[in-house]
Amino acid sequence: MADKSEAENGDIDESLSLQLSEIEILQSMFTEGKELNIDLAGLAEIQDYLSGSINIKPNRIAFTLNLFLSYNFNSQEYLEVNCCLPQRYPHEMPDVYVKSSSLTREIQKELNESTGEFVTTLERGELCVVTIIQWLRETWPDFYERSIQLTNSKEVEVAKTGKKEAKCEGNLSRIWLYMHHIYSKTKRKHILDWANESKLTGFSLPGKPGVVCIEGDSRDAEEYFSRLRRLNWKKITCRHKEERIGRRKFDDFKELVFHVHSSGDDRMDFGEFFQFLVKHDLGEMFKILFGIEGN
Repeated sequence: MADKSEAENGDIDESLSLQLSEIEILQSMFTEGKELNIDLAGLAEIQDYLSGSINIKPNRIAFTLNLFLSYNFNSQEYLEVNCCLPQRYPHEMPDVYVKSSSLTREIQKELNESTGEFVTTLERGELCVVTIIQWLRETWPDFYERSIQLTNSKEVEVAKTGKKEAKCEGNLSRIWLYMHHIYSKTKRKHILDWANESKLTGFSLPGKPGVVCIEGDSRDAEEYFSRLRRLNWKKITCRHKEERIGRRKFDDFKELVFHVHSSGDDRMDFGEFFQFLVKHDLGEMFKILFGIEGN
């Protein structure tokens, strides 16, 4: 009789094999690189684990699907579907988050809530990502139409009152994220693209360890952090959050590189990074991030 660990390993092996089969289905349905972006490092980990090349169980695999959806056969809109598959999926439900610039913040929140509710109705043990995609295709027109109506009603209200809602600078916040490492090209692309989408400023510092600093509207910053956490990380934590910062320290969001030139690996040059922080009047953050004084 197999012991508990052997049985658990068998269950995980079966789950991971099913995940690979569903990834293959998605690859046959969507153009990779344009519509489908997979965490290739996570995919390789699963393949290596199942082949016996590595013994460490892989973590969650993440991918992003860009759905191009039509409305009334006239316009083509864009819906970004971010999906993370837990280690035991399909025996555990996938984590799905959708985003579209065509939807208002309120309607996008409702769509995510409805998506979460729909996922809870699905049968555990059955592959369901394709089913979720089909549900989003069918549901999209209703949410898109409601978003248009909400936008129009706000514009009418502005026309009546002659007042336009302004973003309060007092709602700006700055969040400091610390990762065990940032290597994946897919993750690095998401970090940059999602920050620019949400009009966040700051920087990302790939390598080991990895650091991301974002500043902007507090709700946008929190949403950005929530999206990043859904990706497959060995470790990701919020080291510090500054509320109502008044003004931004950065003009845009970019990726930085401060590597030790003679090391031959991706270790960070802490001295250069500390000087960068000092230049932006953020030198005190070095100790908060790494627990040591900068020099």
